[in-house]
Amino acid sequence: MDNLEKKTRNTERWLTYTYYISPKTPSTERKPALLLVHGFPDSAHLWQDIIPHLAPLGNRIIALDLLGYAGSSKPADIHQYDLAKVQQDIVEILTHEGITKIIAIGHDWGSLAVQRLYFYNPELVVGLSLIAVGLMPPSPDKFDLKAINEMTETYYGFPKYAYVEFLSSEEAPGLISANIEKFWEIMHGSPKYWLKTQFCTRGAMKNYLEGNDRIPLKPYAQLPKWKDEYLERYSAERFEAPCLYYRSLVQNIQWESDQSIPLERRRVEVPVCYIGSSEDIINPPEQMEQAKEHGMLAHLEAITLETGHWSVMECPDKVSKLLIDFISQNWA
Repeated sequence: MDNLEKKTRNTERWLTYTYYISPKTPSTERKPALLLVHGFPDSAHLWQDIIPHLAPLGNRIIALDLLGYAGSSKPADIHQYDLAKVQQDIVEILTHEGITKIIAIGHDWGSLAVQRLYFYNPELVVGLSLIAVGLMPPSPDKFDLKAINEMTETYYGFPKYAYVEFLSSEEAPGLISANIEKFWEIMHGSPKYWLKTQFCTRGAMKNYLEGNDRIPLKPYAQLPKWKDEYLERYSAERFEAPCLYYRSLVQNIQWESDQSIPLERRRVEVPVCYIGSSEDIINPPEQMEQAKEHGMLAHLEAITLETGHWSVMECPDKVSKLLIDFISQNWA
């Protein structure tokens, strides 16, 4: 991140975004820029170990703080977190920087954001890399959290989206903000099946935050460059804004805007690199192969790493190599 310039930009919605960008040169103009978009509850800082690997490719690099995070605005209006609006904010920033073609790389909610960038602007996005969270095209059916959890409990034996019940609740932001270190443990704990225990068990997150139990962290999550940045950031701000993405999902704000995307533009025609995680029970890598089988992707390269959900932190060298190979093979 040290080699990128930190900038801010006010969008037409009167929202401020903070982003980090490499300089424009004659050589970078010949290549698509690399857009890096983080997810919940991270910031552009997520990419600090990835950017040094990507820099030698010679593409322009831009990593932003998504709306609701770090140096970007944190509006209280849930409708501001509609990804159709967020992606338009990003397009404004790219236009301001003179960027006309991008390879969009997203992790977690960032994956959903870059997918919307493609669906709304197929002429802008020449390639996609989706990390952890795979393809989620517009659905004809509204998001029914209760029905989905009942279905997954019947099929898998556990409510797969129990964590969404908590994160979309009124009490979640305050409870997490009062226990930010314990929430870090919830996300990055080392016990086997910890993700399933905390994310796919009703009441588990709330009980852990309110209780006295403590668990060990995965090795990467003990590093100050990750943990201290998170603790410092959320000591100065609260979790209201990040949780609004989950409320917008549950209240079908995302679904409503998705319906404006024409059916003929819901298939991904550009090259896609999916980097899945073997321990991510919520986002099983095989779902991407199913998406390809159903004709939703034209060109898919899918790789599964032996990691948890936050592979970008856990094994940045492996993630970087996969991204470099994907970019080099398709846009040399």
